[in-house]
Amino acid sequence: RRASNYQIHFVESAEEFQGLLKVFREVFDWEESEFPNSSYLSNLLENPQLLVLIAKVEDKIVGGLTAYVLPSYQVSASNIYIYDLGVKENFRNNGIGKSLIKFLIKRNYVLWNCRRNGTSSCH
Repeated sequence: RRASNYQIHFVESAEEFQGLLKVFREVFDWEESEFPNSSYLSNLLENPQLLVLIAKVEDKIVGGLTAYVLPSYQVSASNIYIYDLGVKENFRNNGIGKSLIKFLIKRNYVLWNCRRNGTSSCH
């Protein structure tokens, strides 16, 4: 299926996070089990060290990534480590995975520039 019209954004709710986990279950062939409850996932989303992105086509989650921001011991900065990145099989080869990574890189660059310039109101 061609998916030229997709949107990428940060997960905004525990329900979206659960939707991404369902996609990951399919993509990574995870065993069928219950996911953490909404309260737990909401708490995770409040952690600024966890980044969770989703890709949607026609308001349905078709892919996403999770990443962690970790301080470096080599330099005085943090690095982003992608933990999981998956796109449903029917939506692969449309650039969604690359777009998720580009979104993450662009977002990180904007935040880095804001901090470097002393601006605290960047999001």
